[in-house]
Amino acid sequence: MDAQKVAAHFVAFTFFLNRQRREPVLLDEAGLFARQNWQAFLPCASEDLGRFLTGGPEEFSAPARLKFPRRRARKASRRQLAGAI
Repeated sequence: MDAQKVAAHFVAFTFFLNRQRREPVLLDEAGLFARQNWQAFLPCASEDLGRFLTGGPEEFSAPARLKFPRRRARKASRRQLAGAI
């Protein structure tokens, strides 16, 4: 499925869920609305959002040079513990 089409489906789905209604909204109704009306939401659907929704986390993860290794917490030495008493 095209990335912009996926984004349009998502925008239509969230639009239907966020409408002000007195009765609760069923997810099936929102899905049906999105499937039937996604073309109307194409102008406001971002292709980047569609790639984010369909792609995995590896596509949008930070580059390796920006990832910092986790630092292990330092354990208190016996001297430090003895001095604290």
